[in-house]
Amino acid sequence: GMGWMAGPYYTARIGQNLYFDASLSFGLADNEISPLGTYTDSFSSDRWLATLSLFGSYGGNGVLIEPNITLAYFEEISESYVDSLSVPIASITTRLGDLEFGSRFSWDGDDMSTYFEIDGIYTFEANGATVSQTTIEEGFRMRVGFGGVVALGGSGTFSYGLSYDGIGDNDYEAISAQVGVSVSF
Repeated sequence: GMGWMAGPYYTARIGQNLYFDASLSFGLADNEISPLGTYTDSFSSDRWLATLSLFGSYGGNGVLIEPNITLAYFEEISESYVDSLSVPIASITTRLGDLEFGSRFSWDGDDMSTYFEIDGIYTFEANGATVSQTTIEEGFRMRVGFGGVVALGGSGTFSYGLSYDGIGDNDYEAISAQVGVSVSF
């Protein structure tokens, strides 16, 4: 599927080093499916996403602690259609609701910054939600990660990160890696 979402976003500072975020997005998607690998059907879907977040940062003794909590709810409704074999396909509603909480711990060196993060994720609704042939189930799981930023002389940085999601959920696993280079000129 290929789609888009747009909507309002609000951020406010509610205390020293404490912030609140809220967003509400709506959108559409055009999707293709090839259930038997011999033909392809197309259908559209409507979607929306709401998020509320509270996050902050506290530092001392060379360590920065960035706690956060986020509530997110997503819903997508696919249109019904008749497939290439003349079989009617019903509309499907997919819902996913998560409560995420955790913290990032980072510390600076001479020419680098390093972090470790740990998040708990409670999925309170997972109706029809499928990710890479693995169904996300309702319940609790954890994600851990680490990474950092290294200075490249005086004009750039190299960043890296690696995370593992699925601790405590035998049916879900996600590994993410990121690298980046930024150069000023």
